[in-house]
Amino acid sequence: MDTDNGDGSDVDVLPGRFADQAEWADVAPIVVDDGNCVVAIQYGDEHKEALSYFRAILASGEKSERALHLTEIMIGYNQADYTAWQYRWMCLEALNTNVDDYAFTDNIMQDNAKNYQLWNHRRKCALKMGVSAAGKELEFAAAALDNDEKNYHAWSHRQAIVKAFGLWESELEYVESMIQRDVRNNSAWNQRFFVLDNMLRQGLLPADSSQAGAGGEAALPPALDVLLQQELQYVAQQVQRAPRNESVWNYLRGVFTLPGCRPQELGHHVQVHTICREALADSPSCPPALAMLAEYYLAVAAAAGEVLEACGSGAAATATAAGAGVQPMLEGGAAGSSSEAMRAAAGEAVQAAVAAASVLFNDLMVADPIRSMYWGHRLLAGQALMERWTAALPPATA
Repeated sequence: MDTDNGDGSDVDVLPGRFADQAEWADVAPIVVDDGNCVVAIQYGDEHKEALSYFRAILASGEKSERALHLTEIMIGYNQADYTAWQYRWMCLEALNTNVDDYAFTDNIMQDNAKNYQLWNHRRKCALKMGVSAAGKELEFAAAALDNDEKNYHAWSHRQAIVKAFGLWESELEYVESMIQRDVRNNSAWNQRFFVLDNMLRQGLLPADSSQAGAGGEAALPPALDVLLQQELQYVAQQVQRAPRNESVWNYLRGVFTLPGCRPQELGHHVQVHTICREALADSPSCPPALAMLAEYYLAVAAAAGEVLEACGSGAAATATAAGAGVQPMLEGGAAGSSSEAMRAAAGEAVQAAVAAASVLFNDLMVADPIRSMYWGHRLLAGQALMERWTAALPPATA
């Protein structure tokens, strides 16, 4: 028999009191007197009685069909009762039957799709069942995301299932459909990064040698180089849809933290500069585009600083390799030039890049005043970078 729990959900209860049921005649309920608690939990009479029998079952460690049914009653009274959820899982494992628990969890999700215990339980059931449960679980999570596209629990569940069963390519297709539906869905962008990061780590991405070095970076692993070029193109398309969408700009910065990226990798890809400038042409005071461009210039300054350091140490080959990625700002010291020419060009590049970043950070203090202190902090960071690379190294020899 079902009864209303007062919050709109139904509770599966016994037809009468536990004490009147022959099935429970052998169980001595454990009643706990809360005494004079400052804040006593206000259980209803039926909930209080069920809890007393649940305590008895816990004390005895009984794993049976009636104990399983009792956990359903307890969860009905309080869907966040993690003890009842855990004991339900223990009963399912012990009974080794109906471990999917689909009917029960489907009903709970209809009441509260953001119930922590629900998703934890569902995940344990799915992992126990194996790959045969994967499709059902992804559909379960997708149903929750159809109602709330940023449901953290549903996205986390998809991550667990996809990672457990290696469903990376199908998940990437799903994520792209979600981004197409709502380009501002930061959860979908996070999921895209999760998928590509894992595929890269596991060597599951193609490494087309014909595209390697497209960004001017032969030193990168081929698979990473191809991925960066692919994602830069994808980001450029999505920025056009909504230039002020911070989700895509955050993703763009995150791409340059993928495994295999070197420090200051951002500064080695002039495509970022193009993406920012095109966005600013449409929306001149766009804060995320201004911020991304400023960070690009700081990365360029740091990359040029690496050339300075290499030249100062006499490592010509290293200087040439480092300079290849910031070629647009080293016009006076192209790869193959003398160490002195590269050194001079790198010093000028550091100063020019930091100056450009400084202008942008000052613009951001006006365009995004709520974060003006942060932009001031980044401005100081740029100045410190310039001081480091222009003052720390010995002067060039005549």
